Amino acid sequence: MRLCDLYLALLVVAGVLFALWVGSLRRLPKPPGPRGLPLLGNVFDIPSGRTWEGFARMGERYGPLISLSLGPVTMVIANTYNVAHDILDKKSQIYSDRPYLALAELVGWDLTTALLPYGPKLKRTRQMFHAELGTKPVVKGFHAQLNAQARTFLILLRDEPQKLLEHCHYHAGAFILRVVHGYKAEIQHDKFITQAEIAMGEFNEGLEPGRYLVNILPFLRHLPEWVPGTAFFRNARRYRENLNNLMLPPVQLVQEQLKRNEAEESFMSKWLKRCSADDDVELIMYGAGSLLAAGAETTAITLHCFFLMMIQNPDIQERLQEELESACGRSRLPTFEDREQLPYLGAVIKEVHRIHPPAPLGVPHSTTQDDVHNGYFIPKGSLVFPNVWNMSRDSSMYPNPFKFNPERFMGPDPQRDPTDYIFGFGRRLCPGQLIVDASIFITTAMCLHAYTFRPSLDEHRNPIFPALEPQAASATSNIKPYNFVIVPRYTKDEFEEFLNVKSINNV
Repeated sequence: MRLCDLYLALLVVAGVLFALWVGSLRRLPKPPGPRGLPLLGNVFDIPSGRTWEGFARMGERYGPLISLSLGPVTMVIANTYNVAHDILDKKSQIYSDRPYLALAELVGWDLTTALLPYGPKLKRTRQMFHAELGTKPVVKGFHAQLNAQARTFLILLRDEPQKLLEHCHYHAGAFILRVVHGYKAEIQHDKFITQAEIAMGEFNEGLEPGRYLVNILPFLRHLPEWVPGTAFFRNARRYRENLNNLMLPPVQLVQEQLKRNEAEESFMSKWLKRCSADDDVELIMYGAGSLLAAGAETTAITLHCFFLMMIQNPDIQERLQEELESACGRSRLPTFEDREQLPYLGAVIKEVHRIHPPAPLGVPHSTTQDDVHNGYFIPKGSLVFPNVWNMSRDSSMYPNPFKFNPERFMGPDPQRDPTDYIFGFGRRLCPGQLIVDASIFITTAMCLHAYTFRPSLDEHRNPIFPALEPQAASATSNIKPYNFVIVPRYTKDEFEEFLNVKSINNV
């Protein structure tokens, strides 16, 4: 036999073996789940309301890895940290894509960092963020701005404490605008913050599992708009307009400032100076806008939950205030330099992250090729959701998981840090994690040093302790607003001296 014939024979044999192997994979069962209907699959089994809790209940019946069929698409839910870590972290090379969502393409969400397909553009975007926001030394360069923004938050709380949720959203948006865009937000009704809230709300709508049939049956996007069931076209146009209103104006503002040599140093100004192609400008625009919308939303949710936990747990709040006074006395506000002296505050922030993850299901990953995990077949193109909420309630990681207990993160053998999973998995980790962490630290430290948060009283002057009530959503979940009383811990003159308002305005 000639050598070339031998090579050809080996190639044919290898091809046959590969085909048989692929065929054997497809004969393996998918992860267990509820039985679906012909053609439609489990469209009607998607839990309504708090979807993550419904998937957790399915996990109790079917196991830590479950699957559902949405027409031709397989949806996989990883209900435990170990399973999510095994597939999304350890196999990140095939689990880091995002699913094709027809509505996202109609709107333009597929260009945002959250939904950008895995490939060169995502890699370039992540390089940009890592260079300017992804290391502790870089974030330290923004401490002055974060410090000033936290002081502004103290003033807002003092003047209108009943608007706490609104202040949380303003504060979270304002610090990101300052760091990412070099823009000082207006105190009242800033246009960019308002637009970010609108766009994020619509993003939540569009990603809700099962809400839009076009995401399950993409061919529907090719139907005429007069056909019944195509209302998504109208919504997509509105979503697209609001997305453009979020993305374009901040970039145009910084570009004009650069022309006049008036731009403040920021993520956007640095990269606009360096970029030489329209593609890079688009990546910068969508990357910055994505961080503003998603980062502001999740940070606001965490702050809002933090203050609720202080109201519910006055003993924990008192211990935190004692730690703060021990670290910085009563003659000044806390600074970033005090952080090493505030381990209990660090534990409390971790427990807030755990007790209410702001993105309970996150954004779905997608597989770029077939995979097998523990004998279960996961097809190429599957939607894979990490059930972050259920991980935070896993009693094998967190004994008594429904109790707010910062002590679980103290001592020589702490329980798993929730930041291992609340900021994402694999190659889709949140690029703003460090700057968000810094903002939450300085804001909570200053607030508890300046104020005590107490429950409101009923007509008999008995305290009304508000409950933690997550609100149903898709990518993110806020908590129900609550009533409370704020009590200053210092006199008006002491407070004004602490704030040093003139220094805030100069930063």
